[in-house]
Amino acid sequence: MVDGEFLEDQGSIRNHVVEFSERLDSDPVPWRPTLDGLKFQRLGTDQAQWLERDLDEEEIMAALRDLGGERAPGPE
Repeated sequence: MVDGEFLEDQGSIRNHVVEFSERLDSDPVPWRPTLDGLKFQRLGTDQAQWLERDLDEEEIMAALRDLGGERAPGPE
């Protein structure tokens, strides 16, 4: 749905998606998440890469142990 109108034609849908994407790319002020007026800082490249790294089993098991009794019940 675009501007209250359902689009079924693939060409029209594609055009609206392209226009929307171009508007996002041309926005001079980058969008930042907020929570009750709090501003979030942008992550650096190193921080972003660290968050996207593969987790190893030891790290996952340590995180589960740290939960203690706070985790949801379920099959082990």
